[in-house]
Amino acid sequence: MVRKELYMFIMALNLVRALMREASKLHGCDLSRISFKAIVDTLIQFSFAIYTVQNAPRVRRRIIDNMLIVIASDSVSLRQHRSKPIALKRRPKPF
Repeated sequence: MVRKELYMFIMALNLVRALMREASKLHGCDLSRISFKAIVDTLIQFSFAIYTVQNAPRVRRRIIDNMLIVIASDSVSLRQHRSKPIALKRRPKPF
């Protein structure tokens, strides 16, 4: 059962990453400037609309295109001199 949950999390992560890639490719924005959390929130907001138009592929495609526009337009601001260290030790240990 745990294995199935892990597979579902991996699938959801891959879905979000694919949306990031597609939005950046279609709308010409930088992939590193797209927020993961914003995509998850946008996907949750648009999921009901996508679900309700299952039998209308043109409408569903238009909703997905609008979702990609929202994803591409909501970018993270560029933060100067920001480093992402893996770990910072406060002081050297004697051992």
